[in-house]
Amino acid sequence: MKFILPILISFLLCSCAAGLAATGQKSPLSDDIGIGSTQSEIESLFGLREKTMIIGNNERIDFYKYRDGANPSIARAGIQGAFTYGTKGVWDVLGIPFEEYLNRNKILAVTYNKDNVAMDVRIMDQVQDSRSSR
Repeated sequence: MKFILPILISFLLCSCAAGLAATGQKSPLSDDIGIGSTQSEIESLFGLREKTMIIGNNERIDFYKYRDGANPSIARAGIQGAFTYGTKGVWDVLGIPFEEYLNRNKILAVTYNKDNVAMDVRIMDQVQDSRSSR
């Protein structure tokens, strides 16, 4: 019994990757979003647009940033925690980047017509602007 408490405390203190896996983040994408969706339906899931580009013929493209994540998983968290504990914290060097890879930033590009109805919906990986790293 006296060994259980130290094991639990060390497991909790050294499992950052496990924490990321347990909390996760659900993707806001659903089958309901697509061509024919209204601007208000899309913005209710993704929030306000980050950028707008006018393309003519009363059409525009709105860009929404979101974080596409892996669903929260107690099983994945348990595996991450066991690896972290078994390697005395060394696993977090690999586990944290792995969890961050699963929860990456994306951009949703939606082309709206003059009635604010989606005519085209595209998902893009977020691209780092080379000018912003200077």
